[in-house]
Amino acid sequence: MNYQPRTYWEHRHLQQTGLRATGHLEHGRYYNWWLYRAKIRALRRALTMAGVDIRGRSVLDVGAGTGFFLSLYARWGATRLAGVDISTTTVKHLKEKFPTATVWEADIAKGVPTEEQFDLVQAFDVMFHLPDTDFSAALGHLVQRCRPGGVLLLTDSFRMQQRPAPHVSFRSLAQYRDVLSDRDVDIVGIVPIYRFLNRRGWLGRGVRWQYVAAAVDAFAPLYYLADSMALSMETANLSLLTCRVKCQR
Repeated sequence: MNYQPRTYWEHRHLQQTGLRATGHLEHGRYYNWWLYRAKIRALRRALTMAGVDIRGRSVLDVGAGTGFFLSLYARWGATRLAGVDISTTTVKHLKEKFPTATVWEADIAKGVPTEEQFDLVQAFDVMFHLPDTDFSAALGHLVQRCRPGGVLLLTDSFRMQQRPAPHVSFRSLAQYRDVLSDRDVDIVGIVPIYRFLNRRGWLGRGVRWQYVAAAVDAFAPLYYLADSMALSMETANLSLLTCRVKCQR
């Protein structure tokens, strides 16, 4: 598979609806709802860690997808909402759903089409979908859109580099540090998101996942609870990196 981000995500959003379009393809709406609930749990911890109150803040959601986080930040009191996505279909939908927000269609490896800076810039499940050739440039562009003193949130494994699928390339924390340190960005901390909830093949290597996914979906609340009790950086397979852009750049 020759992975082309724009083609992949345009096709995916044409084929899927709801959280499955941006969540876990092998699970249904119910399971993906629990996956996103775990993301919210991690997001709350990250914002607390960074000392950020969303009320009255400006937010840029990178890879805005279905608009899940734009809706969330609106409920939390953000006064300026913006989003960017690579999919034409997605951007059209977001503009209709959020008429007061600004939404751009863009490949972040080439930049975000604005000079505006935001109090909070987030990219949930975006960076590990970038080809290696685009990673450094895309991360640099996100830093540029974060105002001095603002917060940048990114998800990845942050453990070791691995490529479990053609469209997924997990990267280590060291790879992020290499890019961020050159741009005067401090790492505030890392919040683990999942250990069990998004792990494929947990029933064993001999089990064909598609045959058991529907049955597994019913146990999503148990996996969510297990994650809440057994999460750590050493055990998590996906985490949320919290960064602060220095006041002088």
